[in-house]
Amino acid sequence: MRLPTAVSANRQRTSHRPMNLVKSKQRVADHGEVFTPAWMVEAMLDLVKDETERMTVYQNGGTGYAARDEVETGTELIDKWKIYVGRAAPGTGNRDTYPHRILSTPFIGEPGSICSETYLCIGPFDTQAEAESALSYLSCRLTRLLILLHKPSQDTTRKVYTFVPTQDWTKRWTDEDLYAKYGISQSEIEFIEKVVRPMDLTSDLFGDVAIDENDDA
Repeated sequence: MRLPTAVSANRQRTSHRPMNLVKSKQRVADHGEVFTPAWMVEAMLDLVKDETERMTVYQNGGTGYAARDEVETGTELIDKWKIYVGRAAPGTGNRDTYPHRILSTPFIGEPGSICSETYLCIGPFDTQAEAESALSYLSCRLTRLLILLHKPSQDTTRKVYTFVPTQDWTKRWTDEDLYAKYGISQSEIEFIEKVVRPMDLTSDLFGDVAIDENDDA
């Protein structure tokens, strides 16, 4: 962050002049107030420049931070809305529960954020409303059943979304919307809701599932 050119020029003229930074001894005593000249403000901002340009990194165990110039791939996603979903998730194997959860709980990634390989990034979306629409779609049972059909292991790479159609991201999606859109019969609905459990987007379904690198994606 830089101040206007006129202020920078003023700093060059005054930075070596003696200056009384105390304008009122009483206000210093009462409030700790001193006068901070523009050139000093600019110098302080320069010291924290890297801090103000750092990005949030969603990673295993929580969040971290990284400078923008450290990111080498996926840079086109940085300033967009997106959805993060855990790469490792329940859905197959002896560690799964029934009805299936299939995905760990997805969440919205704000502009200025990135993720490690712990997560798969879905998007980008131009607005938060579009990302929220897609998030509601991922929570639907029918969507997750289509993911399960192409999910041979707990590793949810982009391949598992092969059968999942793209929707119009202007509304909040529900299973009832999808059942009606695709003409799902009552018997098919009963099967879907027997196999796939509802998803609560406020809870953490990631659990203690770990990625087995020997699994086929």
